[in-house]
Amino acid sequence: MSVTPMYVVVADRISAQIAAGELRPGDRIPGERELEELYKISRNVARAVISRLRQQGLIVSRQGKGSFVANRDLIRRLVRNGQEFRPADNTEVDQTLTVELSEVDASNDIAWCLDLSLPARVSKALMTWTIGNEPIEVTEHYERLLDQPPITRPETNPMNAPDVIKRFASIGTQVTTVEEDTSARMPTSEETHQMAIPQGVPVITVERTHHAGDTPVAISRITIRADRVLISSKQDISAG
Repeated sequence: MSVTPMYVVVADRISAQIAAGELRPGDRIPGERELEELYKISRNVARAVISRLRQQGLIVSRQGKGSFVANRDLIRRLVRNGQEFRPADNTEVDQTLTVELSEVDASNDIAWCLDLSLPARVSKALMTWTIGNEPIEVTEHYERLLDQPPITRPETNPMNAPDVIKRFASIGTQVTTVEEDTSARMPTSEETHQMAIPQGVPVITVERTHHAGDTPVAISRITIRADRVLISSKQDISAG
């Protein structure tokens, strides 16, 4: 009969306290020395306890200050009929969307995705969705330049990403299909730094392509912190 390692036992106890609300987001958890005294364990076991909790995304460690319960509140992100919205139930949180606009040379990868012959120019928007001081979603969005201005900022609701379908429709290009590929992975070192991702937290990646008939006209590459976002999808079904 196998015996559960002591670091797992202790980590599970602290995890249960977090789940029960006994330890809330921002609360400091015992440090290595305190864990030694509380649970009569060695320093190496105490270090393994903190490492396990951090890898589970339950705590964040700040150098010189200790380890604290991570913020696990989820922000709802709604995708409805291929369009992304940040719904009204998020209005109570401090959120911002920043957009950096440019016109760039298409890379080999982007040219292939948009079925372009090189050399080619595309419009690019780098969008960062921030909650409080935490970036939780970063999108690189590329579009064909079809006799239209580069991507513009949303005109009415700054918390909505640029409306791809309506913008292309305004120049006579009808988006007919939207494809999405979604996967999960561990973040790169650049993403970890850019989005302040705690150790052990994965990211969700979404690649969304808008097509006008057989022609891809726009592609979005979205990276989302998996510990902060709830992704909801809604599809309207027409009667008849």
